[in-house]
Amino acid sequence: MIEGNTKNTLPKNPKLEKQMKIKRALIITLSAMLLPASAMAQLIDIEPAEGTAVFVVQKIFQDRNDETAVTLHMDCSSGNPTEQMRTVVPGPGQLHGQFEVAFVLDNIPDTDDVNCSIYEETVGGYSAEYRCFPNSDSNPDDSCVDNPGTQSPLAVECTYNDVEVGDVNLCAIRNVANTAEISITKEWVVDGAGGNKLDFEARIFVESTDYFTESHECKGNKFCRYVTFDKGPGTETKTLTVYPTYEGASIWVSEDIYDSTFDSENDCGGTMSVMPTGYEGASGEDSCTFTNTAYFEGIPTLNQYGMAIMALLMLGVGFIGFRRFV
Repeated sequence: MIEGNTKNTLPKNPKLEKQMKIKRALIITLSAMLLPASAMAQLIDIEPAEGTAVFVVQKIFQDRNDETAVTLHMDCSSGNPTEQMRTVVPGPGQLHGQFEVAFVLDNIPDTDDVNCSIYEETVGGYSAEYRCFPNSDSNPDDSCVDNPGTQSPLAVECTYNDVEVGDVNLCAIRNVANTAEISITKEWVVDGAGGNKLDFEARIFVESTDYFTESHECKGNKFCRYVTFDKGPGTETKTLTVYPTYEGASIWVSEDIYDSTFDSENDCGGTMSVMPTGYEGASGEDSCTFTNTAYFEGIPTLNQYGMAIMALLMLGVGFIGFRRFV
């Protein structure tokens, strides 16, 4: 879906028309190579109106968010208008968090170098990755062309230099949801004397609707983790990182205890949930504490008063027995 002024007014110069069609074909081919398969069907076929240049923004939510509004800006050093803004809500009619917006620049001077930048307002809960397609008609800045696959910092906008009449440029903005963290605490409690031969070891199975980092315990299944605790008595906490979507991640936790002497209980009911950090103000954190308790009851003993009473009772019984049998 393309929004904006995209009237099919062809340039009058046949040579220029042929050149523009070739460049547009290169843009379409490159977009099919770099964007997800679901975006390949959205071919870009824009022919700028006479005297204008067009900037197409392909917006992609990696987690397929189709609910969050996005405000896009284009600022140019010359032309009309020099500042443009568009707020778009993907909506259920869009393709899984992907959509296109077109900015049109008019009254482009012939003598001055015209530079334009495209960026989005910060979307809470996401980091943005910008990509200037190198086959755009204008001259993309190296900061956004060379970013993918390099160790350089992420570009903060799409920048195009030497914008001229008839140019078609493509900027891709990809939003990646922030991670979240869950904390699991193991508390060992020994009530009473004893416990020297207890096995202070337990394993907690964690399963999520979204995947974890460094998940290697489940034979390649990134949606589960095994967390092992082997210290006790005392308390230990371990933290896991999860990649939730805008809908949030649901997490289920259950425990295997190696020593049946312990009773196990937890304060989360066996479930947790997290949103991407910063999405709609979410903290991106949740926690659960498992408490394992072993109870020991020693042999009952008597204090000095109890011993005195016991002695008197025994003497009384002995005296009565002696009188009866003598």
